[in-house]
Amino acid sequence: FGRGIYMVTFESSKDVLGVDLGSQGAGPELSKRIACGSIAGAITWVVVYPADVVRNRLMGDWQGTAYAGALDCVQKALREDGVRGIYRGLSYSLVRAVPVA
Repeated sequence: FGRGIYMVTFESSKDVLGVDLGSQGAGPELSKRIACGSIAGAITWVVVYPADVVRNRLMGDWQGTAYAGALDCVQKALREDGVRGIYRGLSYSLVRAVPVA
């Protein structure tokens, strides 16, 4: 799922920045490709991160006492922390993911 989002956003950002439109210069082309990868990585994390938070909460509840399932986990997380809680820690993932992409 995440890889599909990455590839769609990578290709879309290449279209927006005009990468692969026949330019001969490797320098500007390379920097645009790096920017496209960084944009795609950041967007992918923003989309996928809530599912990762739910997965981590469910893994932490290994005894099965806090949550009845994934939907219950999402509902409780939103009720307790709001949308901000679902995205808590995203900035660290972005700092790590953007240069790698």
